[in-house]
Amino acid sequence: MDGTGKGLTKSGAASRRYRQRLHDMMSGLEAEVTQKMQQLQLLTSENEMLKLRASVLGAAVAGREDVVRMTHVHGPPVYDASSSSTTTSNSSSSSSGSAEAALRLGRQA
Repeated sequence: MDGTGKGLTKSGAASRRYRQRLHDMMSGLEAEVTQKMQQLQLLTSENEMLKLRASVLGAAVAGREDVVRMTHVHGPPVYDASSSSTTTSNSSSSSSGSAEAALRLGRQA
């Protein structure tokens, strides 16, 4: 340029600034990629958990549908009154409870 070398110094400084900008940009992109990979791992784990939960809930719903279907076919469940934990020592209430159970069993047959 003018023989003093100042032209090379200016272009050298510009090159250094350009390389530094590229380095900074690459560092930022690498950090963003790392963050996105961590986010992907979290979302993948959450997705697997939600799939499992949906499977469990689907099985529970299917089980309830079976109970409803059986209730429609066979009627509601009948419980023996004598097996309840609130029995009394009064023989008349005990015999009436047995009579009610017999009537329910008779309806079921």
